[in-house]
Amino acid sequence: MCPPQEHYFYQRYFTKEMDDTFVSALVANLPPHSGGQMPQLTLGSLVAAQRAVGGRWGTRLTYRYCVERVRHLRERHATYCWLIKQPGVIWIPEWNQLWADGDTWDDIGMVKPFALAYRRRPEPKWNELKLIFGQPDNEDDEPTDA
Repeated sequence: MCPPQEHYFYQRYFTKEMDDTFVSALVANLPPHSGGQMPQLTLGSLVAAQRAVGGRWGTRLTYRYCVERVRHLRERHATYCWLIKQPGVIWIPEWNQLWADGDTWDDIGMVKPFALAYRRRPEPKWNELKLIFGQPDNEDDEPTDA
């Protein structure tokens, strides 16, 4: 049996609710788009997310931890981009739904175990991750090992 998505996404004391606050603050503090290019996260974006989580949840996140959270979000985005392009995976973008048979998921799990986070549920922050990191077609979609 595949572990629940939360097993892959949240470690130690960081919860889904904290993640919601963190990601919302990152998106709200992205610099404006210029020339059709994707905005880049800035120190200000990270500080805003750090303060938002601290203010809402009373948790003091270090700058290093915030950088690690952004890396983890980037990994989620890259993995999902990779996953939706895999043979045998059907992705319905309008509903952000994935489907693959059991053998395909077994193969995916052998190559990228982190991708199994999406076996039962799609990426819950897909729209936000696309705003932060870009559309799947614009990505170097080879995720690193999680």
